[in-house]
Amino acid sequence: MTQRDAAALLIGYGVRCAARATPDKVALTDLAGNRRTHAELDDRARRIGVMARDGYGLARGDRVVLAAPNRLEYAECVMGLADAGIAVVTVNPASTPDELEYILNHSSARLVLADAAVVDKLQTVVAGDVPVLDMGDPLGKQLDRVAADVRCIDAEETDVFAISYTSGTTGEPKGVLLSHRARTSMFLLAIAATYGTHTPAIRALTVSPYFNGGGLAHLLAPLYFGGSVQVVSRFDAAVVVEALKDGTTFAALVPTQLTAMLDVHGWGDMPALAALVTNSAAAPQRLKEQLIERLGPNRLYDSYGSTECGVTSVLRPDQMLVKPRSIGRPVPGAMMTLLNEAGEEVESGEVGELACRMPWLFSGYLHESDGPFGGEAGGWCRTGDLATRDEDGFYFVAGRKKQVIITGGQNVFPAEVENAIARHPAIREVAVVGVSDAYWGEAVSAAYTLHQGVDDVSAADLRDFLRSKVTGYKVPKHFVNVKVLPKNATGKILHREVQQAVTQHLASLK
Repeated sequence: MTQRDAAALLIGYGVRCAARATPDKVALTDLAGNRRTHAELDDRARRIGVMARDGYGLARGDRVVLAAPNRLEYAECVMGLADAGIAVVTVNPASTPDELEYILNHSSARLVLADAAVVDKLQTVVAGDVPVLDMGDPLGKQLDRVAADVRCIDAEETDVFAISYTSGTTGEPKGVLLSHRARTSMFLLAIAATYGTHTPAIRALTVSPYFNGGGLAHLLAPLYFGGSVQVVSRFDAAVVVEALKDGTTFAALVPTQLTAMLDVHGWGDMPALAALVTNSAAAPQRLKEQLIERLGPNRLYDSYGSTECGVTSVLRPDQMLVKPRSIGRPVPGAMMTLLNEAGEEVESGEVGELACRMPWLFSGYLHESDGPFGGEAGGWCRTGDLATRDEDGFYFVAGRKKQVIITGGQNVFPAEVENAIARHPAIREVAVVGVSDAYWGEAVSAAYTLHQGVDDVSAADLRDFLRSKVTGYKVPKHFVNVKVLPKNATGKILHREVQQAVTQHLASLK
C-alpha cells in the first residue's frame, strides 16, 4: 500500500471511514435502481486510483478530464483519482468540440474518462497520445483487473483535487483550482453547521450538474459524512417532486427548477425533508413565498456563493420573509465585507463590491500566478458583485460589477458569446446582455449591427450558427437588430445602455 497520510482531510476520507463503519449501507442510488454500498464505492474508488497510476502511468499533480452527466461513477472517479493526487477536470458533456478542445489543451489532461455519449465527440479533438475511456463497461472491466489489496494515497491536503472551468470575462474559460482542504473545510464548517442535515442519516437528492462546483459539492458532502445520495442525471419536475416525498432529507435546486416544480400537483407532506436549498442564481421573492406555502416555514434556505468561494452566505428559513431579497449573513467560518475601488471597507447602507475570506477559498486559476486575491490587500477575495449591508448584518446584492449573466443557474459571460456571434459573416458588432426573465432569472440576449449591404439575418439562423459554437444555455433567447450600439468616448460598448434598449424593445412587442 502506497500512502502519505490515510487519515488526512482528503475528499475520499469520509467514504473510507464509512466503508469500515457501515460497509453494507447504500451510498449511491439512481433512478434506474443501480446502487453502490459504502464498501463498493470505496473499493471502486481505490481501484480507479491504482488503475490511473499503474495502468496509465499517471502521478501526483497530473490531470484527468471527466466529461459525463450525473451518474454513479462520477463520485468514485473523483475520489479515486483525488486519493492518488490527480485532479479531475470537470467538463460539461454538452460542450461543443471547440470548447472541449480548449479545456483539454489548457488543462494538459493525460487521460479522459467520459460517458459513452460523449466519447466520439471527444475523440475528434483529443490529442493522439491521450486515452479516452468509456466510464461504463470498459472502465469496469479495467477495474476488475486491479489487485484487490493495493491502494494509492499519494495526495496531501493542499493538493488540488478538482478543476472546474467557468467562463472568463475575456471569453476564455478559466480553471478554478479546488483543494482537498478547501472543500472538506467547507463541508465541515459551512454546510454541516448551516443546514444541520449532514450526518450519516442524510439522504440527499442531487440534480445540479456535477461538472459545476456547487453540484460536485452537493454530491461529495453527504458521502463525506457517511450518508446516501440519490443521483438524478436529468431534471424532471414530477420525478423530483416524487423523490422529495420518498425519504429525501436534503436537496439543492436552482430557481428555474423550483419554478417548474410548482406546476406539479400532489406535493404532499414530504415528511423527511429537512432542508431545501435554492442556489446558483437569485430566487425571486414570489418564488420563495410560494415554496414556503407548499413546504411550511422551516425548510427553505437561500444560498449565495460561487465556484471560487464556495458557500458564502445563507438566508435561513426564519429570515426568508423578514429580509426579502437578502442573500443572508455569512455562514460559519466565513467573513464578508464591502469594498470600494481603493480596497477600503464601506459602511452599512453604502454600495460596495462584495468580498469574502474563508478557509475553503479556491487556490487560484490554472496557469495564473496572482492567486485567489488578485493582489488584493487585506486578504479579501472580491466576488464582482455589488451589494449593500443593513444594520442587522444582512447583505443585499445590487448588481454585478462583472457582466456575468446567470440564466437558469448557469453562468454566462457576454464576451464568450459575443466572440462566437461575431464569427457570423453578417455581424458587424454585437453586445450580449442579460434581461430580466420570470422563468430563467435572466435571459441571454444579443443586440447586433450588420455589415454594410446585409439587410438582416434571422434569429433562427443565428441560433443555428451558435449551436455548434457554444453550449445550448449560452445561446441568446432574444436577438435585436439595432442601427448602432451605444459607446463611450473611447469606443467601449455600454452594456448597461444596451440592456435598457433590449428590455424596452422586448416590452414593446408585448
